[in-house]
Amino acid sequence: MTSPFGQVADAQLSGAQKARERGKIRVEARRVERERVILMPTPLEKKQQDAAVQMKLYRAWRRSIRTEILAECGPQFADLLRLIRNLEWTRAEDVVDFVRGARWLRRADDETRFETLRLIDGSLGRARVRHGLSELDDGLPGEPLTPFLKIRKMLMHF
Repeated sequence: MTSPFGQVADAQLSGAQKARERGKIRVEARRVERERVILMPTPLEKKQQDAAVQMKLYRAWRRSIRTEILAECGPQFADLLRLIRNLEWTRAEDVVDFVRGARWLRRADDETRFETLRLIDGSLGRARVRHGLSELDDGLPGEPLTPFLKIRKMLMHF
């Protein structure tokens, strides 16, 4: 049996032991802080993650619109999508001719015509960029209409 004084002496730490314990506590605290910093996104990362989620939702919404139009208009719309998928700028007038002959498209509801015009516009812009031109080509008054303006004039009833 040990005396109460012996128990107190055994429980007390030397200065060196106390320093080692404080060092262990500091190291553990730094490790926990590093893990917290790694797991917690910065405000910029949070903003980028939110933007990525929004873009994913936007693209899903656009796909659903395209699917609805495909279900509604069928093979005619699929033909148009095939035509504009890898359009070359030198063949832009082919799209104008296609739209000119597509009575189903001119009779379609406003949303269908607008979505189709949006798809055609994007395709024409990409074709211009691939051809080494700027994406936008808005003509000045008095100049001949660009392919996009011809198509817009056919589809949108102003």
